[in-house]
Amino acid sequence: MHALLRIELSKHLNTKARSIEIRESGNGKPFIPGKDLPFSLSRTKNLFAFVVGHSNQFLGVDIEQIKPEIDFINISRNYYGANEQKLILSFNNIADQKRTFFEIWTRKEALLKALGIGIITELSKAQVLEGKNIVEIKEVHINDHLFKITTTLRKEALISIASSIDFVPEFKNLSFILS
Repeated sequence: MHALLRIELSKHLNTKARSIEIRESGNGKPFIPGKDLPFSLSRTKNLFAFVVGHSNQFLGVDIEQIKPEIDFINISRNYYGANEQKLILSFNNIADQKRTFFEIWTRKEALLKALGIGIITELSKAQVLEGKNIVEIKEVHINDHLFKITTTLRKEALISIASSIDFVPEFKNLSFILS
């Protein structure tokens, strides 16, 4: 995964992939010292995703495999806001409820990564329903359209990308390794 990320970053920086030094902030947000090239990466079991942005852009990505055995109802009660829980339960089909649960989860993680916060215990304070993104934690307060979050379903995985600027994601190499 890191080799592919370095290759993509090298194209944007016009340098050799091996020469790129990737560090992490105190909250785990990756960056390249001295360069204004935002990027984010995510991995889960046998899947990974990364995004590369433009200067002065806040950017985050999350990928999650839809897990059939997860107790999404109890998890959503503990980590989702009331409107997010209501949306999940508005579907009659369990598969649609579970997909919606994972969509909200990936949107939350992508937004928090874009902000450089990372996963928090107060996930219910980060609400990410379509068209309205709200975060009210510690010293971070965002409301409404400051971030655009795009989510796509590919096979049995959801990928969400949060960005501080409007964008249309370009999937260059989307492949899945199934075990």
